Amino acid sequence: MSTVWTVLSPGSPGKTSLVINLGVLYAKRYPDQKVVIVDFSFQKPDIAPFLDLTSLINKHSLKTLDDLYPLLSGFQTIVLNDFLSTPFLDLPNFYVIPGFSQTKTHNQLSREQWSYFFAELGKLADLLIFDTDRDFQHPGFQYLLGETDTFLLAIEADPLLTKHVLDLFNYLSKKGRSMDIRVVQLRNVVGQAYGQEHIAQVLEHEVDFLIPNISRREYEKQVYNAKPIAFSVKHAYTVALIEMLSKMLDGFNNNVLDSRRELWNTLIQRFFKKSQNT
Repeated sequence: MSTVWTVLSPGSPGKTSLVINLGVLYAKRYPDQKVVIVDFSFQKPDIAPFLDLTSLINKHSLKTLDDLYPLLSGFQTIVLNDFLSTPFLDLPNFYVIPGFSQTKTHNQLSREQWSYFFAELGKLADLLIFDTDRDFQHPGFQYLLGETDTFLLAIEADPLLTKHVLDLFNYLSKKGRSMDIRVVQLRNVVGQAYGQEHIAQVLEHEVDFLIPNISRREYEKQVYNAKPIAFSVKHAYTVALIEMLSKMLDGFNNNVLDSRRELWNTLIQRFFKKSQNT
């Protein structure tokens, strides 16, 4: 069974950069394991442009989730390996499934179809990292909540954004997942007025990981070159992510996760029954 991490944020604090760089570091650390990044944002998928894959999608030489949803709807045989892209030749165990959503087909999928989708994804990788938005009521998002082992709640030192993150934090807590949340403060600047302590006070949850700010130029450079900062091992951003990755892996407990998934499978069945009755 794959380990599943889901990265969420109501804003744009650098979530996609976090997802990709964290996946790269895991793939480098464990070359015998398979890492798959899934762009599960239904509103604004951006992993494809981040990794300069858009042209391949436009030429139809690279499949996306948009190509997958109709197959799921028809219950056709799906070979998910056909949807995997390998962006880096020197990192053959790092894969991406782009989102690039252009249709609304995914709204029509049933619980059984989403169950099949996640079951097949689980066979693909040792680690699955989902880049998501905050579409709480989307059936795909609901199902992902039950499959997720750890939620990475990305935030930056912005009072307005913190209020939206609080809504997301409370939503997950009501679902019984508060113990699985890790708060990641991105774009951290030492000495900033609205920093770690203020965020912890508003959320009533400590900031688990501090990731240093990178300049706009550095951010755009990794997109322009389609090469994440994590390839620069001495960069402060990389060093912080390596420490974060180590702490996350040290706290992993399979027995707890298996029992939690069983509980969530029951809850998700109730959600779909309620949706069908409304």
